[in-house]
Parts: sequence; C-alpha cells; structure tokens
Amino acid sequence: TRNEMTVRHLVTKVGRYDVEGIGYDPNGRILRVVLQLMFVYVPFLNLWFHSAPIPVAGWLLPIVIGLVIFLAVEAEKAVLQKRKA
Repeated sequence: TRNEMTVRHLVTKVGRYDVEGIGYDPNGRILRVVLQLMFVYVPFLNLWFHSAPIPVAGWLLPIVIGLVIFLAVEAEKAVLQKRKA
C-alpha cells in the first residue's frame, strides 16, 4: 500500500509530479492539518476523545524539528543529484 508520508524517491524534490501517476495532493495534507487542529482545539472533540488543547507554544518544537529534518533530506537529495551529474 502507498502512504504519502513515506519517501517515494530519494532524489526527486518535494512538489514535483510523481512519475508513477500518484501526484501531489495538497488537499489531503490541508485536510489532515484541519482535522488535527479540530481534534486538539474543538471542545466537544476534547470531551469525546478525552484530550486537551495544547498551548500554541507547544507546537513550536515539533514544527522546528520537522523543518530541520525536511531540510536535511532535501539537502541530501541535492547532493545525490549533483553526484549523479
């Protein structure tokens, strides 16, 4: 099975069309973010799932770590592309 969160290509930049025809789906990513924010901040969902809102500052560390990992993988792809050429 395919999951858009996996790495499909080691050298293809993010946002380029996938040659296998799956393509880039910004709507799926946006929907996932919206649903996550609803799960965290909508009061009746907090009751249903026994969750609690996180302070906005609590998102800072995961976003920074994710950005660092993303940039490291993109830099690695750039290096691999240059080695091929």
